[in-house]
Amino acid sequence: MTAGFRIAHLSIASPLVMAPMAGYTTSAFRLLAKEAGCGLVFSETISTKGIFHRNERSWVLMAFQPAERPIGIQLLGSDPDIVAHAVARAEELAPDLIDINLGCPTPKVTSKCEGGALLADPARACAIVRAACATAHVPVTAKLRLPGEFVLPEFIDFLRALQDCGVSALTLHPRTVEERFRGRARWEVFPELAPRLSVPLIASGDAKNAQDVRTLLGMGCAAVMIGRAAIGNPHLFKEILADLEGRPAAPQMPAERLALCLRHLAMLAAESGERTAVRHIRKQLVAYLRPVPGHKRLVPELIAIDAYADLAAAIEAIRRNLA
Repeated sequence: MTAGFRIAHLSIASPLVMAPMAGYTTSAFRLLAKEAGCGLVFSETISTKGIFHRNERSWVLMAFQPAERPIGIQLLGSDPDIVAHAVARAEELAPDLIDINLGCPTPKVTSKCEGGALLADPARACAIVRAACATAHVPVTAKLRLPGEFVLPEFIDFLRALQDCGVSALTLHPRTVEERFRGRARWEVFPELAPRLSVPLIASGDAKNAQDVRTLLGMGCAAVMIGRAAIGNPHLFKEILADLEGRPAAPQMPAERLALCLRHLAMLAAESGERTAVRHIRKQLVAYLRPVPGHKRLVPELIAIDAYADLAAAIEAIRRNLA
């Protein structure tokens, strides 16, 4: 069996972690990832201001099912007091951990001095993490990127400062906020950082197969976070685990992938209604259909369908033709 890892007292069976992705990591997607062997999943990023102002959408985003455990709720904010309030409210749902977003590169987030913008203000970032850790009764982690002016000794000092604030693990995507997803993630920083930390370091950025995971674990990372590569392909976690364990790692056949897409769609409908299910699955159709012959023609046709029943029937018709 593949070795898992620990975050404080929390034992996680698999070294594979699903990245929190706004608009993607719904309960349905998280459940599919867990079924495939993902060790730890996260909610979508949730605004602490939304929780503070009792925004209904924030509570919907925090909800999860027991089968998703262990699960973390990821919070985004810039005010330590509001973050502390949000942590207390989030804990009412009994998540397994709380994650603080210090890395989101989206301009609408950074323009509010949240997410990745906090890398330019280490004192505020530490104040936010300290407030979260002082409030939480579960482990607190933080996800971050490289600062715009990356100097290794200074960055190590920052990570150690976050440790001193009480974090139980750190997830690093080694690109800057300005780079977003351009270029390649600088994995070479991981062996420089992991031995110098007293908490687990989780690698994020560009991992897409078992060889990538092996490489990152070999660099001293405790686990590997997978995000974009799993969109429209939650079965990827199963393929990677099988490969890591030396078992046959047969990829899904196109018809099997579409069957999973249909199940995903049905789970989304049960979770949030048919209209919302159609809207959510549209974002993953390109990836779900990628192995299907003629997918470039089929995807626009499917995206144009508004009715849930019609979309499900169209996907099923394509699947039957492949079987």
